[in-house]
Parts: sequence; C-alpha cells; structure tokens
Amino acid sequence: MEDLKSEMRQTIDMQLDAFRIQQKKEEAKKALAIFCPRCTRKHPRNECPLHSIGVCFICEEDHPTNQCPTLPRLKAMYQGAEGH
Repeated sequence: MEDLKSEMRQTIDMQLDAFRIQQKKEEAKKALAIFCPRCTRKHPRNECPLHSIGVCFICEEDHPTNQCPTLPRLKAMYQGAEGH
C-alpha cells in the first residue's frame, strides 16, 4: 500500500512539474507578445515603423494587404451574402 501511495505521489509531482513548466512558458510568451517581432518595440505588428516590410492589415502576416491569401475567400463570402 505504501508503494502505491509513493508511486501516486511521484506521478502527481511529475504532472504538476510539467504543468508548472508549461504555465511558465505560456506566461513568458504572453509577456513577449506585446512586442513587435521585427523591431522588438511595443506596438501592434501592423504599425511597425520598418517601412520596407509590408504587413497585412487583415491577418498581420508579412505580406502586403492586397496579396493576402484570405482576401479572395472574404470577397467570395461577402459577394455570396449580398446575392441572397
């Protein structure tokens, strides 16, 4: 019975350690999320002062808005809604 208790405690301790590590990683990721990954300044990605790199206003990826891959889908969706 004591061995079972000991095993259960070890298992729970390992799970708690893994949970704490994951939680610390998520907190660190949230803390860094306020900074622009390009210039490491605090501002939204679509307002980056690095003008040489285009940022899409729809999905905030590294491409100009007129080349956004989701733009045709959005256009089709809105045209479909207007037709009804």
